[in-house]
Amino acid sequence: MLSLMTHALKSGFMGNNSPMLPAAGFTVLFALALGLSLFWLFMLIDLIKQDHKDKLFWLALLLFSHMLGAILYYVYVKKQNDNKPNLDRR
Repeated sequence: MLSLMTHALKSGFMGNNSPMLPAAGFTVLFALALGLSLFWLFMLIDLIKQDHKDKLFWLALLLFSHMLGAILYYVYVKKQNDNKPNLDRR
């Protein structure tokens, strides 16, 4: 049993010709996942700070659909709010 596990580890679990994810690829994927998660977190914080009439809907969408909800929130709410002039500037 131990020799089978050792052989599987040496051969990359699927044979010598199987493509394995190199360290550089893992680093890129990790950076992408981290960036997207931070984007989601910023959209969640923006939703909490803002006063929306559909706040519960957007909260549920952000929590249950993660990135898709964050992108939709950015396109339909955040981007539109950023384009509105802010008259309360001091």
